[in-house]
Amino acid sequence: MESLASLEALMEETIGLSTGAIGKEFFQKVVARRMAACRLSSTQDYYDLLTTSNPEMKELIEELTIPETWFFRNRKQLEYLADHIRNTWLLSRQGSNLRILSIPCATGEEPYTIAMILFDMGFPPGRFHIDAVDISAYVLKKAKGAVFEKVSFRGDSLQYRERYFQETPDGYLLIPAIRETVTFLQGNIIAETFLTNTPPYDIILSRNLFIYFSNSAKKKAAAVLQRLLNIGGLLFMGHAEEYPFAENQMERIRQVGIFAYRRVAASDKPAKTASKAPSPPPRAPVATKGPSPAPAPGPIAVPKPAETPQIPVRPKYQADNAKLPSQGKGELPELFDKARHLADQGDLDSAFALCEEIIKRNSGFVEAYFLQGVICGARDDNHQAGECFNRVLYLKPSHLDALQHLLILAEQAGDRMKATRIKERMDRIRNKTEAP
Repeated sequence: MESLASLEALMEETIGLSTGAIGKEFFQKVVARRMAACRLSSTQDYYDLLTTSNPEMKELIEELTIPETWFFRNRKQLEYLADHIRNTWLLSRQGSNLRILSIPCATGEEPYTIAMILFDMGFPPGRFHIDAVDISAYVLKKAKGAVFEKVSFRGDSLQYRERYFQETPDGYLLIPAIRETVTFLQGNIIAETFLTNTPPYDIILSRNLFIYFSNSAKKKAAAVLQRLLNIGGLLFMGHAEEYPFAENQMERIRQVGIFAYRRVAASDKPAKTASKAPSPPPRAPVATKGPSPAPAPGPIAVPKPAETPQIPVRPKYQADNAKLPSQGKGELPELFDKARHLADQGDLDSAFALCEEIIKRNSGFVEAYFLQGVICGARDDNHQAGECFNRVLYLKPSHLDALQHLLILAEQAGDRMKATRIKERMDRIRNKTEAP
């Protein structure tokens, strides 16, 4: 075969690919296969075809793409991500929606993993937005289909599969409530127009992308990721990757097993010591105001991580162990704020018991029932969670957050008819709310 230098240069220019990273022999075999499919024998003729045929360029890119991913990959980084959201983002961005980018997203296991983690933390769907980008149309089609084989589920902790997937003859189908939280996009990160009109993200996951890039492509991609990341936002990467970021604008998280950067203001000095997610004094995050058109989210109950946390496995709720905090002379709204604060700090038993006390004093206190439902859901007590959310709807039929949680429970139970009825009810409420 004639020299492949011109084709290597073309692929580096087009998608940033370094043939040295993927292996020149592999690259040569893929090119030979594509040339045979196009019935060409000359490398120059194939080069000319690539420069004039967008469909063939896409076919070559598809065969050069090497997707390799699975659910809850690198749990230590995911635990760090969850702690950052709990201890930093929630406390500093009240009223905002959490924005997350996964690139490359491959067949979708990574962005769907993040969605499951956020659901387990009590985030309502309207409180977060996940974009998932890949250059391959083939893997994006698989990601949108959301049917996964056993190879996508690795390790011993697979309880999440029982909660969020339905087994089918073709594989494990992800429930719609999780699928609908992820937006899949096809894109090339080194293209000049890549996500140019997109607001910045609070968290970006870009693991094992740069290992396939040439040095010039790494610089372009690093500039794009830096542009897309909010000040204070986190970028997670692969363990073998180094990013050529602009000096003094990205701070490395120096913690064993964590491969990430935090974006800092240009005037800030890089940290000289180990950087960890800060743990400011606890406050209950309240998101009742903000620019998002979505309904105001309810309280977010975050289970306290164990010494060796297992995302997203959660212990069963034991009401008998509940300990009622001191109430003092506060009125019911103050007691509820205390209950929400306890839930956000992981003291779910005490939060549940305090809600019971509030309900005894005022049986019409809607949000106390709702918080109890969130707590029961966090403890895998789906029956009791459903009871609580139904009480909320009895008192306030237009409570969209309670309906959303009931929708998730119906989908987890495989009750499609009930899920459809709930969706229709939510649509009627939204249409009525938006009507002039």
